[in-house]
Amino acid sequence: MAYMQGNSTSDGRTSINVILNVGTDPNIAALDVQNRVSIATPLLPDDVKRLGLVTRKRTSSILLLVAMYSPGERTV
Repeated sequence: MAYMQGNSTSDGRTSINVILNVGTDPNIAALDVQNRVSIATPLLPDDVKRLGLVTRKRTSSILLLVAMYSPGERTV
């Protein structure tokens, strides 16, 4: 894990994003996060457990970016 980022809304919703280091297997990391959520769930208030928790794997990184520039009038 590189870091965690959280966001809460006025209606009581919270989103926590776990940002992984480059090269981390996202499938194994998702399983690790789900296991940690399962450990923490009994410590949460009953209302939170009743409404439920959602754990999702999401990839939002750019895998490849290519920029081309032609200094002359000729286009590439």
